[in-house]
Amino acid sequence: MNFHADLGDSEVKKTAFEIKRAYFGYAHQFSDNLVGQVILDVQLNILHDKYYAFLKIASLTWTPVKGLKINGGMISPKQFKTQERFWGYRYLYKSYQDEYKMGPSADLGITAEYKFNDYISVDGAFLNGEGYKHVQIKYPDFKVAAGVTVHPVKDLSIRLYYDNMNNKDTSLTTDYKAVQSTYSAFIGYKLKKKFRIAGEYNYQKQFKNMDNKDLFGFSFYSTYVISKKFEVFGRVDLLNSNKPEGETENWFYKGDGTLYLAGLQYNPVKGVKLSANYRFFSFAKPNEGDRKNPLSMIYLNVEFKLN
Repeated sequence: MNFHADLGDSEVKKTAFEIKRAYFGYAHQFSDNLVGQVILDVQLNILHDKYYAFLKIASLTWTPVKGLKINGGMISPKQFKTQERFWGYRYLYKSYQDEYKMGPSADLGITAEYKFNDYISVDGAFLNGEGYKHVQIKYPDFKVAAGVTVHPVKDLSIRLYYDNMNNKDTSLTTDYKAVQSTYSAFIGYKLKKKFRIAGEYNYQKQFKNMDNKDLFGFSFYSTYVISKKFEVFGRVDLLNSNKPEGETENWFYKGDGTLYLAGLQYNPVKGVKLSANYRFFSFAKPNEGDRKNPLSMIYLNVEFKLN
Protein backbone atom coordinates (compact mmCIF):
# COMPACT_ATOMS: atom_id res chain seq x y z
CA MET A 1 0.00 0.00 0.00
CA ASN A 2 1.33 3.45 -0.81
CA PHE A 3 0.68 7.10 -1.45
CA HIS A 4 2.89 8.81 -4.00
CA ALA A 5 3.27 12.38 -5.23
CA ASP A 6 4.68 13.29 -8.63
CA LEU A 7 7.19 16.15 -8.41
CA GLY A 8 8.27 15.99 -12.06
CA ASP A 9 7.57 18.21 -15.04
CA SER A 10 5.16 15.89 -16.86
CA GLU A 11 1.79 17.30 -17.92
CA VAL A 12 -0.13 14.44 -16.27
CA LYS A 13 0.73 14.17 -12.57
CA LYS A 14 0.83 10.62 -11.18
CA THR A 15 -0.32 11.32 -7.62
CA ALA A 16 -2.59 8.79 -5.91
CA PHE A 17 -3.21 6.19 -3.22
CA GLU A 18 -2.52 2.59 -4.27
CA ILE A 19 -2.82 -0.91 -2.91
CA LYS A 20 -0.64 -2.68 -5.45
CA ARG A 21 -0.87 -6.26 -4.19
CA ALA A 22 -1.92 -8.62 -1.44
CA TYR A 23 -0.82 -12.20 -0.78
CA PHE A 24 -3.02 -14.94 0.66
CA GLY A 25 -1.42 -18.26 1.49
CA TYR A 26 -1.37 -21.49 3.44
CA ALA A 27 1.43 -23.93 4.26
CA HIS A 28 1.13 -27.48 5.60
CA GLN A 29 3.90 -29.75 6.89
CA PHE A 30 3.08 -33.31 5.84
CA SER A 31 6.16 -34.77 7.50
CA ASP A 32 9.56 -33.77 8.81
CA ASN A 33 10.93 -33.50 5.28
CA LEU A 34 7.89 -32.59 3.14
CA VAL A 35 6.06 -29.22 3.13
CA GLY A 36 3.29 -27.96 0.83
CA GLN A 37 2.46 -24.31 0.18
CA VAL A 38 -0.17 -22.38 -1.80
CA ILE A 39 -0.08 -18.57 -2.28
CA LEU A 40 -2.43 -16.33 -4.27
CA ASP A 41 -1.14 -12.97 -5.52
CA VAL A 42 -3.82 -10.28 -5.99
CA GLN A 43 -2.37 -7.42 -8.06
CA LEU A 44 -3.52 -4.06 -9.30
CA ASN A 45 -3.45 -3.74 -13.09
CA ILE A 46 -2.84 -0.02 -13.58
CA LEU A 47 -3.80 -0.07 -17.27
CA HIS A 48 -7.27 -1.49 -16.55
CA ASP A 49 -7.78 -0.12 -13.00
CA LYS A 50 -8.76 -3.58 -11.81
CA TYR A 51 -7.41 -6.26 -9.47
CA TYR A 52 -6.46 -9.68 -10.82
CA ALA A 53 -5.63 -12.82 -8.85
CA PHE A 54 -2.77 -15.12 -9.89
CA LEU A 55 -1.61 -18.46 -8.57
CA LYS A 56 1.82 -17.40 -7.30
CA ILE A 57 2.95 -20.52 -5.46
CA ALA A 58 1.64 -24.10 -5.45
CA SER A 59 4.63 -26.17 -4.43
CA LEU A 60 6.00 -29.13 -2.55
CA THR A 61 9.36 -28.83 -0.82
CA TRP A 62 11.22 -32.06 -0.10
CA THR A 63 14.41 -32.39 1.96
CA PRO A 64 15.39 -36.07 1.50
CA VAL A 65 18.81 -35.67 3.15
CA LYS A 66 20.57 -32.98 5.13
CA GLY A 67 21.64 -30.11 2.91
CA LEU A 68 19.49 -31.05 -0.10
CA LYS A 69 16.24 -29.21 -0.86
CA ILE A 70 14.01 -29.94 -3.88
CA ASN A 71 11.04 -27.76 -4.90
CA GLY A 72 8.44 -28.66 -7.51
CA GLY A 73 5.27 -27.07 -8.94
CA MET A 74 4.61 -23.36 -9.23
CA ILE A 75 7.67 -22.30 -7.31
CA SER A 76 9.87 -19.34 -6.46
CA PRO A 77 13.21 -19.84 -8.29
CA LYS A 78 16.58 -18.94 -6.77
CA GLN A 79 17.52 -16.57 -9.62
CA PHE A 80 17.59 -13.33 -7.59
CA LYS A 81 16.55 -14.46 -4.11
CA THR A 82 19.95 -13.69 -2.58
CA GLN A 83 19.87 -10.15 -3.95
CA GLU A 84 16.23 -9.68 -2.95
CA ARG A 85 16.88 -10.69 0.66
CA PHE A 86 19.97 -8.50 0.85
CA TRP A 87 18.11 -5.49 -0.56
CA GLY A 88 15.29 -6.11 1.93
CA TYR A 89 12.65 -3.66 0.69
CA ARG A 90 10.73 -5.53 -1.99
CA TYR A 91 7.44 -4.03 -0.81
CA LEU A 92 8.56 -0.62 -2.04
CA TYR A 93 10.86 -1.55 -4.96
CA LYS A 94 11.85 -4.90 -6.50
CA SER A 95 15.43 -6.08 -6.88
CA TYR A 96 17.18 -5.37 -10.19
CA GLN A 97 16.41 -8.51 -12.21
CA ASP A 98 12.80 -8.57 -11.01
CA GLU A 99 12.19 -4.85 -11.62
CA TYR A 100 13.58 -4.86 -15.16
CA LYS A 101 11.89 -8.13 -16.21
CA MET A 102 14.99 -10.30 -16.49
CA GLY A 103 13.19 -13.19 -14.83
CA PRO A 104 9.89 -14.00 -13.08
CA SER A 105 9.59 -14.25 -9.30
CA ALA A 106 7.61 -17.51 -9.70
CA ASP A 107 7.49 -20.16 -12.41
CA LEU A 108 6.41 -23.72 -13.20
CA GLY A 109 9.14 -26.29 -12.85
CA ILE A 110 11.58 -27.84 -10.43
CA THR A 111 14.60 -26.53 -8.50
CA ALA A 112 17.24 -28.25 -6.42
CA GLU A 113 19.63 -26.72 -3.93
CA TYR A 114 22.49 -28.39 -2.09
CA LYS A 115 24.38 -26.80 0.80
CA PHE A 116 27.79 -28.43 1.15
CA ASN A 117 28.69 -26.52 4.31
CA ASP A 118 28.53 -23.02 5.79
CA TYR A 119 30.70 -21.69 2.96
CA ILE A 120 29.21 -22.90 -0.32
CA SER A 121 25.91 -23.99 -1.86
CA VAL A 122 24.82 -24.70 -5.43
CA ASP A 123 21.42 -24.63 -7.08
CA GLY A 124 19.89 -25.61 -10.40
CA ALA A 125 16.50 -25.22 -12.08
CA PHE A 126 14.48 -26.59 -14.98
CA LEU A 127 11.53 -24.26 -15.63
CA ASN A 128 8.89 -23.29 -18.19
CA GLY A 129 10.44 -19.83 -18.20
CA GLU A 130 7.39 -17.64 -18.85
CA GLY A 131 6.50 -17.00 -15.21
CA TYR A 132 3.24 -17.27 -13.28
CA LYS A 133 1.21 -14.60 -15.09
CA HIS A 134 1.46 -16.06 -18.58
CA VAL A 135 1.70 -19.81 -18.15
CA GLN A 136 2.60 -21.36 -21.50
CA ILE A 137 2.52 -25.14 -21.89
CA LYS A 138 1.67 -25.37 -25.61
CA TYR A 139 5.25 -25.02 -26.85
CA PRO A 140 8.43 -26.76 -25.60
CA ASP A 141 9.97 -23.62 -24.10
CA PHE A 142 12.28 -24.26 -21.16
CA LYS A 143 14.73 -22.36 -19.01
CA VAL A 144 17.75 -24.14 -17.57
CA ALA A 145 19.56 -22.33 -14.74
CA ALA A 146 22.48 -22.82 -12.38
CA GLY A 147 23.93 -20.78 -9.54
CA VAL A 148 26.55 -20.90 -6.83
CA THR A 149 26.56 -18.95 -3.55
CA VAL A 150 29.74 -18.59 -1.52
CA HIS A 151 30.42 -17.21 1.98
CA PRO A 152 34.24 -17.11 2.07
CA VAL A 153 34.25 -15.28 5.40
CA LYS A 154 31.60 -14.39 7.94
CA ASP A 155 29.00 -11.87 6.70
CA LEU A 156 30.37 -11.81 3.11
CA SER A 157 28.15 -13.25 0.35
CA ILE A 158 29.07 -13.85 -3.29
CA ARG A 159 26.73 -15.27 -5.92
CA LEU A 160 27.20 -16.19 -9.58
CA TYR A 161 24.26 -17.18 -11.78
CA TYR A 162 23.57 -18.25 -15.37
CA ASP A 163 20.46 -19.32 -17.27
CA ASN A 164 19.53 -20.18 -20.84
CA MET A 165 16.04 -20.14 -22.39
CA ASN A 166 14.77 -21.06 -25.85
CA ASN A 167 11.52 -20.02 -27.57
CA LYS A 168 9.65 -22.51 -29.75
CA ASP A 169 6.44 -20.47 -30.17
CA THR A 170 5.57 -21.02 -33.85
CA SER A 171 3.23 -18.02 -33.86
CA LEU A 172 6.16 -15.59 -33.45
CA THR A 173 8.51 -14.20 -36.08
CA THR A 174 12.16 -15.21 -36.17
CA ASP A 175 13.05 -11.92 -34.40
CA TYR A 176 11.55 -13.39 -31.21
CA LYS A 177 13.15 -16.84 -31.38
CA ALA A 178 16.69 -16.05 -30.30
CA VAL A 179 18.07 -17.95 -27.31
CA GLN A 180 17.99 -15.78 -24.18
CA SER A 181 20.89 -16.00 -21.71
CA THR A 182 21.31 -14.30 -18.34
CA TYR A 183 24.59 -13.67 -16.51
CA SER A 184 24.66 -12.29 -12.97
CA ALA A 185 27.28 -11.56 -10.32
CA PHE A 186 26.55 -10.30 -6.78
CA ILE A 187 28.62 -9.41 -3.73
CA GLY A 188 27.29 -8.21 -0.38
CA TYR A 189 28.70 -7.53 3.08
CA LYS A 190 27.00 -7.17 6.46
CA LEU A 191 28.63 -5.55 9.47
CA LYS A 192 27.27 -6.68 12.87
CA LYS A 193 23.61 -6.41 11.75
CA LYS A 194 23.98 -2.62 11.71
CA PHE A 195 25.17 -1.99 8.19
CA ARG A 196 24.99 -3.79 4.87
CA ILE A 197 26.24 -2.87 1.42
CA ALA A 198 25.98 -4.74 -1.88
CA GLY A 199 26.48 -4.50 -5.60
CA GLU A 200 25.41 -6.62 -8.54
CA TYR A 201 25.93 -6.75 -12.30
CA ASN A 202 23.34 -8.30 -14.60
CA TYR A 203 23.49 -8.96 -18.33
CA GLN A 204 20.65 -10.50 -20.30
CA LYS A 205 21.58 -11.38 -23.86
CA GLN A 206 18.66 -11.31 -26.33
CA PHE A 207 16.10 -10.03 -23.81
CA LYS A 208 12.77 -11.85 -24.03
CA ASN A 209 14.22 -13.91 -26.90
CA MET A 210 14.51 -10.83 -29.16
CA ASP A 211 17.39 -11.11 -31.60
CA ASN A 212 20.34 -8.76 -30.93
CA LYS A 213 18.57 -6.88 -28.14
CA ASP A 214 20.40 -6.99 -24.80
CA LEU A 215 19.80 -5.38 -21.39
CA PHE A 216 22.52 -4.92 -18.79
CA GLY A 217 23.58 -2.80 -15.85
CA PHE A 218 24.60 -2.39 -12.23
CA SER A 219 22.74 -2.01 -8.96
CA PHE A 220 24.29 -0.72 -5.72
CA TYR A 221 22.42 -0.55 -2.40
CA SER A 222 23.10 -0.04 1.26
CA THR A 223 21.30 0.09 4.61
CA TYR A 224 22.20 1.46 8.02
CA VAL A 225 20.17 0.26 11.03
CA ILE A 226 19.77 3.19 13.43
CA SER A 227 17.79 1.23 16.04
CA LYS A 228 15.34 -1.67 16.29
CA LYS A 229 12.65 0.55 14.79
CA PHE A 230 14.48 2.81 12.33
CA GLU A 231 16.78 2.28 9.39
CA VAL A 232 17.87 4.34 6.39
CA PHE A 233 18.66 3.00 2.93
CA GLY A 234 19.81 4.06 -0.51
CA ARG A 235 20.10 2.53 -3.96
CA VAL A 236 21.40 3.37 -7.44
CA ASP A 237 20.47 1.38 -10.58
CA LEU A 238 22.05 1.82 -14.00
CA LEU A 239 20.06 0.29 -16.87
CA ASN A 240 21.49 0.11 -20.39
CA SER A 241 20.77 -1.57 -23.71
CA ASN A 242 22.88 -2.25 -26.78
CA LYS A 243 22.73 -0.45 -30.11
CA PRO A 244 21.71 -2.91 -32.88
CA GLU A 245 23.68 -2.75 -36.09
CA GLY A 246 22.37 -0.04 -38.38
CA GLU A 247 20.46 1.82 -35.62
CA THR A 248 21.22 5.32 -34.33
CA GLU A 249 20.02 4.73 -30.75
CA ASN A 250 20.10 1.94 -28.19
CA TRP A 251 17.08 -0.27 -28.78
CA PHE A 252 15.62 0.37 -25.27
CA TYR A 253 16.38 4.10 -25.21
CA LYS A 254 12.91 4.88 -23.83
CA GLY A 255 13.73 2.90 -20.68
CA ASP A 256 17.51 3.22 -20.31
CA GLY A 257 18.67 5.46 -17.50
CA THR A 258 19.68 5.77 -13.86
CA LEU A 259 17.52 5.32 -10.76
CA TYR A 260 18.30 7.03 -7.45
CA LEU A 261 16.30 5.87 -4.43
CA ALA A 262 16.70 6.82 -0.76
CA GLY A 263 14.48 6.61 2.29
CA LEU A 264 13.70 5.80 5.89
CA GLN A 265 11.93 2.72 7.26
CA TYR A 266 10.05 2.58 10.56
CA ASN A 267 8.89 -0.63 12.29
CA PRO A 268 6.31 0.43 14.91
CA VAL A 269 5.35 -3.17 15.80
CA LYS A 270 6.22 -6.64 14.58
CA GLY A 271 4.70 -7.30 11.15
CA VAL A 272 4.29 -3.65 10.14
CA LYS A 273 6.73 -1.58 8.08
CA LEU A 274 6.36 2.06 7.08
CA SER A 275 8.66 3.84 4.65
CA ALA A 276 9.06 7.37 3.36
CA ASN A 277 11.28 7.43 0.29
CA TYR A 278 12.26 9.55 -2.70
CA ARG A 279 12.84 8.21 -6.22
CA PHE A 280 14.44 9.93 -9.18
CA PHE A 281 14.87 8.29 -12.59
CA SER A 282 16.99 10.08 -15.15
CA PHE A 283 16.44 8.76 -18.67
CA ALA A 284 19.31 8.34 -21.09
CA LYS A 285 19.57 11.18 -23.61
CA PRO A 286 18.64 10.09 -27.16
CA ASN A 287 17.61 12.38 -30.01
CA GLU A 288 15.85 15.62 -29.06
CA GLY A 289 12.50 14.37 -30.33
CA ASP A 290 12.57 11.31 -28.10
CA ARG A 291 14.02 12.95 -25.00
CA LYS A 292 12.01 12.31 -21.80
CA ASN A 293 11.81 14.38 -18.63
CA PRO A 294 13.19 12.76 -15.45
CA LEU A 295 10.75 11.10 -13.04
CA SER A 296 10.72 12.60 -9.55
CA MET A 297 8.48 10.94 -6.95
CA ILE A 298 7.91 10.90 -3.20
CA TYR A 299 6.43 7.68 -1.79
CA LEU A 300 4.88 6.64 1.52
CA ASN A 301 4.77 2.81 1.59
CA VAL A 302 3.16 0.43 4.07
CA GLU A 303 3.58 -3.33 4.42
CA PHE A 304 1.82 -5.48 7.00
CA LYS A 305 1.71 -9.26 7.54
CA LEU A 306 -1.05 -11.23 9.25
CA ASN A 307 0.17 -14.50 10.75
